[in-house]
Amino acid sequence: MKYLQCLQHIEELSDGIQQCLMTNSVWEAISAVATMAGLDVGLQESGCSHLQGFLRETLRFWHKLIKDRLASDFEEVLTLLHWPFISPPTQSLAPPANALEISSQLDLLASQLIALQTSDDLISEKVSGSRPGLSSVPPLSLPIQIMLLPLVKRFRYHFTGNRQTNSLSKTYGTKEVRQPKQGRAALS
Repeated sequence: MKYLQCLQHIEELSDGIQQCLMTNSVWEAISAVATMAGLDVGLQESGCSHLQGFLRETLRFWHKLIKDRLASDFEEVLTLLHWPFISPPTQSLAPPANALEISSQLDLLASQLIALQTSDDLISEKVSGSRPGLSSVPPLSLPIQIMLLPLVKRFRYHFTGNRQTNSLSKTYGTKEVRQPKQGRAALS
């Protein structure tokens, strides 16, 4: 009987997450995912491997869906702020007229991504002890990971392969380190 109740609870949480996403109640959806992650932790002790597998797959599905939606919105807001700041400040990179609205939207999305990340460790199956002797470094927050994507992409383009842009005589690396400091005012 408990098995069926647990299965019904998982279905109710899943339906609730779907309703929340349809009505743009992202905070409620994140809360339901956290509840589902807590249920997953509670089921670790049970011998119900099929129920655990169903819950884990359902949890991964909703977590990925919410994460992808928030990441997409976060990237759009960063684009409005002209992120990454890779050129010297000019008139064209002046803060947009609705900078306060964009800033508050950025704050909201960042806090939602960070709240979603609390269940991220439960979902990703990490192999502990993969590198003996090294201390485990906590992962970067999701907003920081998203902000680093265009910089990593540019770095890989310029410094891997046989292209002319990967010359050590170029000052690309030091320029990239300086530029975020110059553009800090736009994020404030």
